[in-house]
Amino acid sequence: MVNTEAPKDNAPVRLAEKVQKSESEEPEADPFLGREMQAQFLQVADLYKQNSRYPVGSIPVVGERFAQPIKPFEQAEVDTPYPRDKDDTDPIRISASLEKMEYFAGEAILARVLVSGGEVDEYSRIEAFGSVVGVSDGRDTGLNVNFERVSFNEFRSVIDTQAVPSGQIPREALLALTLKLEDGRSLSQTVPFFYNGAPSARVENVLNSRQDGAFLFIPLQYSVFESGYYFVDAILDDAATGQPLVQLQTEGRMQLGNGLLTLKAHIHALMDAGSPGPYTLRVVSSFRAGTLSETRDVAATVSRPLGYYVQGAPFDQYEDTPFVDPEVQERIEFLEQIGGEGKSDAAETRQGSEEKLKM
Repeated sequence: MVNTEAPKDNAPVRLAEKVQKSESEEPEADPFLGREMQAQFLQVADLYKQNSRYPVGSIPVVGERFAQPIKPFEQAEVDTPYPRDKDDTDPIRISASLEKMEYFAGEAILARVLVSGGEVDEYSRIEAFGSVVGVSDGRDTGLNVNFERVSFNEFRSVIDTQAVPSGQIPREALLALTLKLEDGRSLSQTVPFFYNGAPSARVENVLNSRQDGAFLFIPLQYSVFESGYYFVDAILDDAATGQPLVQLQTEGRMQLGNGLLTLKAHIHALMDAGSPGPYTLRVVSSFRAGTLSETRDVAATVSRPLGYYVQGAPFDQYEDTPFVDPEVQERIEFLEQIGGEGKSDAAETRQGSEEKLKM
């Protein structure tokens, strides 16, 4: 008779052996992994240190192209190729655009369509037409758009909103375009835009700037049409060269009537930008924050889109006081503590990680 019952004492022994074998087969830990992680924390700490020299609302412009004025038809543009088939190496392209992204009642909406590629030339028979539809429901507003061919590959149209009944254009809309080609194809394109009945406010002027302590104070004078909480984003350019220098931001509540928001440029941002003035202030965006019942913010307009004159001050008139944000300092100390203890250890960790990455 064969005993089929396994010995009870063997089960725990086999389990222990299995665990021991599994542990012995684990790969050895890479001693550089910990150092690399530490170095990453130290790099983040370095970035915090670099940016902590400036207040959040006064940062030197790093990427100049992002601070350049938006050109007409640059912001609201949709460019799409339409190949005949998968082997079409030179497909027709439609570039449809609006002069800007946001419009207000009474403003003319200027649309442009460029056709390129394929065999498009002055002899090509192309028709362009369109309509305005709503984004939320796709409803055709009944507003048809007729395009005029101004060159062999360019069509333009102007929508006079003064002649459009109130409420016909929805707040979030699409310009739906159709191009009919001589080969029988119909190509469609849509361009989104926002349409507001009236602006929430208007920047009327920039009052006299003043230097106080480590800051240059730049007051913005508003005509406020809707009470609420407002935000403003601006670029301070050198008045002589047009070079973008400092990005300025501020926010605050304004009541109906006359309003005031003050931008503050810090001395370190101005010195690093290398210009004591005079300046040109370009208001990039200003808007009232949407309430709980609104789907989006309500934009404000600017009386001088090209900018306002701002008088600067010699750098030696400022208080060269380092800007310190206690919360940022706590983050830096925390990251440095994780990255390594002490300056010598931190430098050694960075160097070890860099050598590892070069291998």
